[in-house]
Amino acid sequence: MQPNFLPSAAAVPGTLGAPMGRAPKAWETLSTVAIVLAAAQLLSFVYSMVTGLITITVGSLFGGMGPTGSSPLDTTVQDMRRFMQTMALVDMARGIPFAVCSVVLLVIALGIRRGRVESLRSARTWTWFALGVVAASLCLQLFISAPMMAGYQRRLFANMGAGAAPGSMGTFEVFASLSAIVMPVFWSMALCVWPIVHRVWADRLLRAMPDDPSGPATSQ
Repeated sequence: MQPNFLPSAAAVPGTLGAPMGRAPKAWETLSTVAIVLAAAQLLSFVYSMVTGLITITVGSLFGGMGPTGSSPLDTTVQDMRRFMQTMALVDMARGIPFAVCSVVLLVIALGIRRGRVESLRSARTWTWFALGVVAASLCLQLFISAPMMAGYQRRLFANMGAGAAPGSMGTFEVFASLSAIVMPVFWSMALCVWPIVHRVWADRLLRAMPDDPSGPATSQ
């Protein structure tokens, strides 16, 4: 079976040599997927930062222009503004570790594309870093964002629940509280898929490497 690449006398030490300066096809595929996902996460981070800054700025500029009375509606509007600003800050802070993790993944992916063996080994270590970021984000959502949401809901029900049917607010509050817990857990589980796949993929490529990196690898 023909190998994916051939050794090159001009290969950089610590890299897999190839006549055209290209890594094996399987390495390029892993690198491409990692680059696309890292870039998508960075774009998502930029979007969340921009929307968060807009939310905070607009809330600060127009906060004094809203109703300032003591009626339930006035209190609800002001409380909603403060809540949205606070949640925007929390989401922006939560996105920073993901952005750092994506930048690291991007650097690793570019190294893999150049055929750097050490980058492929670093990809295995990156998995634990990524899972740690997801775990930290989940804790932030469960222990900070979810209680903040629950507190806001209680205040909202207290301000606007006078005309509600008996028992209706309690049911909705339970449903909203469960959603504030279930959705972050579900989303965190989804985020864990790629780091695990990345680790398994990198392990497979490392096992397929020859003992001598300058020699041909097995086909993938």
